[in-house]
Amino acid sequence: MDKRVYIDGEIHVLSDDQLKQARKQLGLRPDAQLLGATRLLEFDTGYGVVRFPLPGKQVVTAFESPCGERFYGVVTLDALSYQLLWV
Repeated sequence: MDKRVYIDGEIHVLSDDQLKQARKQLGLRPDAQLLGATRLLEFDTGYGVVRFPLPGKQVVTAFESPCGERFYGVVTLDALSYQLLWV
């Protein structure tokens, strides 16, 4: 079943294959659910937050296991490349 997810304020539909690919890249179990994604990697320097736009087809993702454990990581989603363009 396809999943709707917000990526930088826009709704995108990800297929089961795309979600499976993302879980595999992070080494997650099949029951981990995607919570959200962004193309901006944020880093707190201690003096402020710096935002880095990720290149190409990469997004930062947040997944959650059925027991509530969260996992974050950068994955490449080939199928989204045409939708995630900087204007």
